[in-house]
Amino acid sequence: AVIMMVISGHNMVGLRRRLLERRAYSAVGDLQYIKDRLDTLLGPSMRGPKWRENGDYLSVRECPLPDFCGKADGYRTRNGEGNNYTLHINRNHCGFNCFRCGIKGNERQLRFKLSGAKIQQSSLLKSRSHKSFQDDQLMIQDDQVNEEAAVLLPTAQKVDEWATYSRRLLEQNDKDAIAVMKYLQEERGLNLNTIAFFGVGIKDERFFDKEHNNFVIENCVTFPWLVDYGQEPLSKNRLIRMKLRSIKNKKNMRLDAKGGPWGFFGLSAHKLIQPDVKFVILTEGEYDAMAIYQATGYPAISLPNGASSLHHSLVEQLNNAYECIYLWFDNDESGIAATQKFAKKIGMNKCRFIRNCDHWPKSIKDANDALRHGLDLSLAIAQAESPRHDKIVNFAEFRNIIFHELRNPHAYGGTQCESLPGLMKKLRGFRRGELTLLTGHTGGGKTTLASQISIGIADQGINTLWGSFEVKITKLIQKMIKQKFQQRFGGKYRPKLEDLDDSKLMAIFDQFDSLPFHFLTFHGATNVEIVIEAMTFASQVLDVDFFVLDNLQFMISTTNKFSDKFAAQDEAVSLFRKFATDSNCHILLVVHPRKEIPGTPLTIHSVYGGAKATQEADNVLILNNAPQISTAVVQSYAQKNDVPQITTTTATTNKFKSLDLAKNREAGELGSTILMFDAISNSYIDNQSPAAEGSRN
Repeated sequence: AVIMMVISGHNMVGLRRRLLERRAYSAVGDLQYIKDRLDTLLGPSMRGPKWRENGDYLSVRECPLPDFCGKADGYRTRNGEGNNYTLHINRNHCGFNCFRCGIKGNERQLRFKLSGAKIQQSSLLKSRSHKSFQDDQLMIQDDQVNEEAAVLLPTAQKVDEWATYSRRLLEQNDKDAIAVMKYLQEERGLNLNTIAFFGVGIKDERFFDKEHNNFVIENCVTFPWLVDYGQEPLSKNRLIRMKLRSIKNKKNMRLDAKGGPWGFFGLSAHKLIQPDVKFVILTEGEYDAMAIYQATGYPAISLPNGASSLHHSLVEQLNNAYECIYLWFDNDESGIAATQKFAKKIGMNKCRFIRNCDHWPKSIKDANDALRHGLDLSLAIAQAESPRHDKIVNFAEFRNIIFHELRNPHAYGGTQCESLPGLMKKLRGFRRGELTLLTGHTGGGKTTLASQISIGIADQGINTLWGSFEVKITKLIQKMIKQKFQQRFGGKYRPKLEDLDDSKLMAIFDQFDSLPFHFLTFHGATNVEIVIEAMTFASQVLDVDFFVLDNLQFMISTTNKFSDKFAAQDEAVSLFRKFATDSNCHILLVVHPRKEIPGTPLTIHSVYGGAKATQEADNVLILNNAPQISTAVVQSYAQKNDVPQITTTTATTNKFKSLDLAKNREAGELGSTILMFDAISNSYIDNQSPAAEGSRN
């Protein structure tokens, strides 16, 4: 009901029409002007391209002016290597952002700077209270939505359909609505006023049940997403998408409509009654935002995708709408990491951090937990802290997290790859801030294993970036689709992808497309610094937390900085080590071994180059041909995987591999896991994997 007070189908249709008409204003002319100015400022003496056009962005090679970012001569003379394409200009609305120095602004500010006029960096980063900056932002707000985005806006019919969700939740004769309302009130501790205020509703949605290999219908709570276009809160806040979340399994979520823009939950509710509010509390989950408002009356909104990501368009909305932003995320490893990461994206000077009070039970994970336990949420907000230097800490910073880790060690074991339980038992997951090396004989299956690991990570909802310098992206994705969908169920394989009809194949493509994968387009020899630049963009803009790079040798063959390839490799490994630490992400780096005598098993000393690679790495994985396997082991795999023709003679040469964990800095446990390669699914199966267990039936 409250949503429909803010949005009407008539206004939505009108917005679509105005956005399409505004294409007459056209960012094309602005972009051409910016290109002409860059061409003039960078000068004819520069060798090579002055910028690159990558999708929606124009990546400028060097600072266009010595004082562009307020630093002496920018970065143009730093090590004599230029700015390495870290200045990005959006081709649609011409906003700019430099990921090296942090300067950013809109199209008018970029024009002003390129004209040669003087402007201080601080003025570009001032809050909304600075009137000239505020007016400048508001004048171009609608121009920042291009024609493609306008097409993705929901129709009036879709908005009307969404409105029925909240009305249905109040139905007294609908047993499903009664069940959802009971869940919200009894399980989540929310009252009717809060539920109505945020406009949540109910919808029945179909999800795939992996355990039973069929589809099930589940009751879902609906959370409306809205976007703030600035000027007039009541008419300019727009309902753009609806998030659905099952009350039975919280991992079952869906967005309606697919492919639309990003927005916040709870935005319109506060704008309706507090249009001039200057602060907001940003939470990780929808129930947390509702709990904070119910307990304190303070404005609270939630991230659309939890701690996984914060889209750059939402950062612009936050900076334009609020002077102070309180971050209250979950009291666990991912929540604490996201607090620092998102504060850097928003601006440290605008953020305050809310943490659990010291006297609260250590089991309290988030604001909704605190509400259900009857705790005083306003006290935690009153104790919010200003950000500190991220390299200077004290024990108090980690007191709660260390206590929680000691009490719940399994929660801090890193992200699991469920298809390799034998490895996970020793490694205890892929942890943030770590570098893992993977090596093996040429043609021994390193890329296949790396692909399988990345699918296991993406299945957990972790944004993953693949850099394949040896295998073409199309071939890699085909391998990944087979690994994901050509698995065994009840002792039988699904039909081969090649044998499926078009509709079923497209359905599989849609499911794979829902995984949070991104891919680098580099192929062949590529400069490591260009790769690092792309990874920086992926980490800051796309919120990627897991990187796969295959392989290191392709990134050290183009550098002229070192005459010694060993020195070049050491430098590259150092860059990746630093990136993993600074970005708090995990990097899986494939490396070649040195030439060994045929038939000799590889060890940690077999990694190509000097010892620095294995010293810098937190984990070292080695994929060897399996040693002579006992008849009992062979028969066990044969029975589980319906391949009785396997013998001890063929096992070592054709089917079995030994995955050796040669270094494990965090857990310390080393050892080997025997894997069988399944050619049909293009995957490795160990004796404890679900595929092996499922094939017994």
